[in-house]
Amino acid sequence: MRFFALTLMLSAFSLVSYGQKDIDPSAVPNVVKDAFKVEFADATDVEWELKDNHYEAEFEVNDTDYHALLDTSGKIISHKQEIEESELPAEVLTAIQNDFSDYKVDDAEKLMKDGEIYYQVELEKFLSDQEKVFSETGELRDDISYWN
Repeated sequence: MRFFALTLMLSAFSLVSYGQKDIDPSAVPNVVKDAFKVEFADATDVEWELKDNHYEAEFEVNDTDYHALLDTSGKIISHKQEIEESELPAEVLTAIQNDFSDYKVDDAEKLMKDGEIYYQVELEKFLSDQEKVFSETGELRDDISYWN
């Protein structure tokens, strides 16, 4: 049984890693690093990945996990930060309660994209996890991709 669980975890990790390539900070163009530093001056523990021709920075600010996606010119495409369930807007919590009452919130993140704020949540239920994105008003946004 332990072997099966370990095999399953390793398979899941390899799928998540597909399409992402860790890169040395020296390989990140200065224009990208400079734009990142302007927006996230307090960032620590910065790690870079090359993901579909974009640069993804994974970092911390005051012990909170963040991710930022930048294009090759240094423009920030989107960024997200980990939040507590209690930080979700009441409208989002109500939508989850109404539409996913048999699920519990496992992870929550605040996502900033195209000048808009969204909330993405990982909902957990035995053998049936779901990843959903909501607007600030609690509207389910299937048109916005969940960012892993």
